[in-house]
Amino acid sequence: MSAEENKALVRRLIEEVWNQGHLAVFDELYAPDFLFHDPGLPHVRTREEDKHWIAGILGAFPDFHITLDDVIADGDQVVVRLTARGTNTGDIVAPRPHPATGKQVTITGIAIARIANGQFVEIWHQVDWLGMFQQLGLIPARGQAG
Repeated sequence: MSAEENKALVRRLIEEVWNQGHLAVFDELYAPDFLFHDPGLPHVRTREEDKHWIAGILGAFPDFHITLDDVIADGDQVVVRLTARGTNTGDIVAPRPHPATGKQVTITGIAIARIANGQFVEIWHQVDWLGMFQQLGLIPARGQAG
């Protein structure tokens, strides 16, 4: 696939799966042997674990929406810089379980996707989990009492 086709696949993932919550598309977009890497989510590695994690995020933040700030492609890899927003009206499952707070969050992140044969085969993911938990009031921000 061309770099432009790979970028279109990433945009489709963000729009259909994340922003619209169509998890049925997930199996079409992800290779069976898919691998996920995020140091904040060591329990999420496989396609099914990633699908379950995404469902958990969408359950905890029903209005979750990702904006792609940058999309850069080279060969079989696509790099995105993203901003995600949502309101925590459901229980958080991972990376740290907690009841809903009702608070809104804005978090940023970067992901690198490797694509083969029109499917995601590997994603490296780095998100500001600390900032999210601080915005939810679950971890004190710097200078706040603990």
